[in-house]
Amino acid sequence: MASENGAEGRLGWLISKAAAAMGLGLARAFSEAGLSLSPQQYGVLSAIGRGSDPSQAEVARSLRSDGPSVTRLVDGLARSGLVRREPSG
Repeated sequence: MASENGAEGRLGWLISKAAAAMGLGLARAFSEAGLSLSPQQYGVLSAIGRGSDPSQAEVARSLRSDGPSVTRLVDGLARSGLVRREPSG
């Protein structure tokens, strides 16, 4: 089994760096397009678009995120007029 400093640690570090670079690239593309949207907000919009009126809990699960973080993101999207909250049920 590889140690944390071995191949597994290096792979994790490379994946982390790739994810950070992708996030920065996405943020730059949004900015250049005149969109005030973060990569995290895009993730929420994408999760909503894939579902059939998903709840915030379902969005959080699909993003592997915690509920309070998704709530903050949805709050910002609602203030921007990009999403509308509707009661469950």
